[in-house]
This record gives sequence, C-alpha cells and structure tokens, in this order.
Amino acid sequence: MSDFLLSTAEVHRRLTIDSREYSVVVYDAGGGFVGLRVIGRDGRLAEFACEIHGELPQADAPEVTGLVAAVLAGYRAEPLPPLDWWAAHRAAAPNAGRPWAPHDLDLLVARFTAGASVKALTAELGRTAGGIRARLQQLGLTRPASPGGADPPEAAPVAPATPGAEGRLPLAG
Repeated sequence: MSDFLLSTAEVHRRLTIDSREYSVVVYDAGGGFVGLRVIGRDGRLAEFACEIHGELPQADAPEVTGLVAAVLAGYRAEPLPPLDWWAAHRAAAPNAGRPWAPHDLDLLVARFTAGASVKALTAELGRTAGGIRARLQQLGLTRPASPGGADPPEAAPVAPATPGAEGRLPLAG
C-alpha cells in the first residue's frame, strides 16, 4: 500500500497564474479513499473559473496523479472556431436542432422522392446535411450508393406544393 497521505489527514496548496488562483485540497475521505478538490477563481474578473472534485482509492492516488499529469502535459488545446463561423453556420441551417414540423417532413419526403440532393434539401429546409440524412434514415428512405459516395445528379427543382386543407403537404405517391 502506498504511503501517500498516510501521515497527513489533509494537504492544502495554492497556485497563482496571472490573475487566476487555484486552491487544491487532498484529504482522507475514509474507507481507504482519498478526496481531491480543485477550485479555480479569476481574481481579475472576480468569477469562478473551475471546480474538480472526486475520490479515488488511496493506493491508486500516485499512479492516477502521474496519469493526469501526463495527459495534461500532452494536451494541445485546439482554438475555438471564430464566432463569425458559428454565425455563418447558424445562418445556413437556422432550423438545425429544432423539431421537425409535419409540413417539413412532407416536403422532405416529396423532394427526396423526386430526386433532390441532400445539399438542395439542406438549403430548402434550413437543416444540416447530417440532420437531413438522419431524418431520411429514420423515415426508411435511402438511395443506392453512388460511385465515390456523392449524391446522384439532382432532378429539376420542384416548386413547393400548396398545403392541403389540413395545412399539410401531401406525401409523394
């Protein structure tokens, strides 16, 4: 068994990086477990930065500590996409993540059956290509795979149908 924390019931450490202050506490959680709490605050902004809290078997603490240190040392943060990228994405797919209205489902089925490509459907319905493909798959609608995985050539554009008396577009067929 490791002698990690066997002689001390609680250890406190503080670290300051620029305006951020981290408080680390390791304590005997009882039953052979070690507790760890990391709290970070940004003093310049006077706001909470992070909190990590958990327990692990006391005998595993040294190896887990080494693992966490190695993972953090190898981590390379990818920069976030620029905010204008997200705005452009949202503008191109304003309905992404929203529930499908019955008339949108009718239009999807009718246009897909008429041969519209996924790319055309994304523009018409304001959805992402993944959203269109997922809904088509959920509806059991697929096309044979084309060589190279591309959409087949698109059929001529179809003018939107006029909604029926109940406000829904008729299904193709």
